[in-house]
Amino acid sequence: FQAEDGIRDLVRSRGLGDVYKRQSLHLDKLKESNLELVVGLKSDSHCGDVYRELYRDHLALVVSPFHPLADINDPLDHLLHEQQFIVSGRANESNRQIHQWLQDKTGNTTGKLVLGDMQAIKEMAKIGIGIGIIAPWVAARELEEGSLKIIEVEGLEIEREWGVFHSASHQPSLLEETFIGLTRMAFDLLPTY
Repeated sequence: FQAEDGIRDLVRSRGLGDVYKRQSLHLDKLKESNLELVVGLKSDSHCGDVYRELYRDHLALVVSPFHPLADINDPLDHLLHEQQFIVSGRANESNRQIHQWLQDKTGNTTGKLVLGDMQAIKEMAKIGIGIGIIAPWVAARELEEGSLKIIEVEGLEIEREWGVFHSASHQPSLLEETFIGLTRMAFDLLPTY
């Protein structure tokens, strides 16, 4: 099995998510019958594949508690164009959604620091380099301990739907159905913010 990136915390896991490739490459392998299942984000590129929803989440803006925007309770929209955003450099559905949101909200996508993984994004946001854009469950520990804070912005509606893909010609085996069930249970245990 291979999974879309962002599914696991780099510090705590060395399993399924270690196989990091672009989701479209996985879906191509699925079409070629080189993979049986792909866990990833719902996108328009799954035409012809069977898709089952597993989980929905959203992305959030996270900052250091010492960031100038951390304690502002008024709408922040007018201040966003002045900020540096910290985003993942992976070519995936999340990055496409982030890029579109930045373009719509700030008018450009050049004010961003592109990093390779979620851990790096969290660390840069914690030291005040900019505003990280990540799923809150990825930063659950940091949000709990207070080293990161979610800032609220009107219109930040980067919703994601995770699911499992398989080809229409492949009926998942009992082992694969068990994997799908365990994956759904793991998603259900993720903290919500």
